[in-house]
Formats: sequence, structure tokens, C-alpha cells
Amino acid sequence: MHGLLDAVMASEPGGDQDVNETSVALAYEGILQSIDDDVFGIGDLVGASTVLLSWLASHLADKSCTEIAAVIGELRAFAQTNAAAE
Repeated sequence: MHGLLDAVMASEPGGDQDVNETSVALAYEGILQSIDDDVFGIGDLVGASTVLLSWLASHLADKSCTEIAAVIGELRAFAQTNAAAE
């Protein structure tokens, strides 16, 4: 789970793109090495991602006085926009 948080911290909005890409690559490398070393499996990675996203969505919904479904809708739109841009 910490590797996922490292990757989020490494991709600073408005930060230097080269630095962000290098930092994210290092965070991902650590995650992938853990999977290769059988420290944890892909199910653990998906589980950790789900826990973190659930916590984040819940807090965003509370702070914006909206439903979690609305927050998830915004995250889906953001993900779709980013996927289309790549």
C-alpha cells in the first residue's frame, strides 16, 4: 500500500514532468519488485488500491457534502479523460 502512496506523492500536479515521471517510475518499480519477489500478489495490490480509493472517496464526499457515487463519477470522468489524452 505504501508504494501506491509513494506513486501518488511522486506525481505532483504542476511539478516538473521529467521529475514526476522518474519518481513515479521508481515507485512503480518498487511495487513491481514486491510482486516479483512474491512479497504480495496482484490481488493484494488491487485490494490496497480499493481500500485507499474507498477512504479517499468517503472523505471527499464528506468534505464536499455530496454522495460517494458523485465522487466516484468525477473520478471515472477524470480517469477517462486521462486515458483519452494518452
